[in-house]
Amino acid sequence: MHTVELENARVYFLQPDNQFQTKVFLERTDRTTNYLIYAPFPKPDVKENHLEDTLLYSKRFFADRASLCWRMCCRSAWTAGQRESCFPAHRLSILTQCRRS
Repeated sequence: MHTVELENARVYFLQPDNQFQTKVFLERTDRTTNYLIYAPFPKPDVKENHLEDTLLYSKRFFADRASLCWRMCCRSAWTAGQRESCFPAHRLSILTQCRRS
């Protein structure tokens, strides 16, 4: 992740113990830059998560294999007019198709 370059955003490396500082930074210090928040640890409980409200209005992105396959397959199905295949009930079959490719 340290070598990733994005066109319209910077990568911000979240630590389990710096959520409050991150919130201040994103909402007060630098309000103009787009950030991809990289958090390589489990999401904390809502009561302990200073960034929970930020998550509610932000776009989430998951980079695990299952999520990436689902997005890839869903995007092509949506373009082909097969929107019903993008819903969670079909996720298992999409993942099976991704494993084959």
